[in-house]
Amino acid sequence: MSKAEFAIAYDGPALANHTMDVQALGPALLAIGDMCREAHRVINGDDSAEINVHVKATSEGCFEIVLELIQTYNALAEFIKDDDVSTAKDIVKWLGFGGIGVAVGLLDYLKWKKGRKIVKQEAVQDGTGNVSYNITVNGDSNNVIVISEPVHKLASDPQVRAAQRRTLSPLNDDGIEEFQVRLNKESVLSVGKEEVKGGNYDINPEEVGQDEVISEPQIFEAWLVLRAPVFEQGMKWQFSYGEQRIFAKLRDVGFVNRVFIAGDRFGAGDRFKVRLSLSQFLLPNGKIRNVFEIIKVLETIQGSKQLTLEDFIH
Repeated sequence: MSKAEFAIAYDGPALANHTMDVQALGPALLAIGDMCREAHRVINGDDSAEINVHVKATSEGCFEIVLELIQTYNALAEFIKDDDVSTAKDIVKWLGFGGIGVAVGLLDYLKWKKGRKIVKQEAVQDGTGNVSYNITVNGDSNNVIVISEPVHKLASDPQVRAAQRRTLSPLNDDGIEEFQVRLNKESVLSVGKEEVKGGNYDINPEEVGQDEVISEPQIFEAWLVLRAPVFEQGMKWQFSYGEQRIFAKLRDVGFVNRVFIAGDRFGAGDRFKVRLSLSQFLLPNGKIRNVFEIIKVLETIQGSKQLTLEDFIH
């Protein structure tokens, strides 16, 4: 297990009484959790750890929220993982929540970029094998920045960027003017309302060779019928979703443990009640690509057992 603490704040006239509408704050905090989970996926390349973000405290005198990222590996991953696995502190640093004295994080990079178009990306490897990227954008003479390989991966990932946009979404509300990363109650990075207008605090998917995200992830409960399990970590399982055949990645660490640690077995025809995530991307040819992920397995029923009306109600 590894942990890292960081603090963020929203500021503006609407927060003068140190209160904030839960309809704005709730989705933003959930988005920070999504940023951390997606960052683990991108940087470590697996789902072997459960990523949780907890609210530790809110400070009086300002709308500052202290958060703690907790990274918990399953037993098998803890045994086989190597020293290259990024910890909770690494993830916080690469996202840009780390504060003063750390390498350029994703939030720092996007703030510097200011919506300018990327015209060149050059990978450079040092004597130790570490890779960094020299990023050149249109603009004045201060148009080159060096970012690490993890930050480059995060900036190139559409799901990380989608969560980052939702984190800053309160800036679209009247009276909320600024988002801050804080250290010792002092702002070390700030993003203003004007900076996020018109997509200026983002990256065009075409700049990094990614499909365009046309909808934020939709999360809902659904019944699926298993067509083909894959007993290899990281691989997608095949299901029937109504009349549609889909492939879905298992993001539920607890269920993954049941399969790869406890040895539970599932076969074609088994039914799964799940919390399902659907993201949609627009391909260059105009077609839409659906990406399904199982966030949580709520219930499983062997194929020989019949579903009842009560199964769909509860």
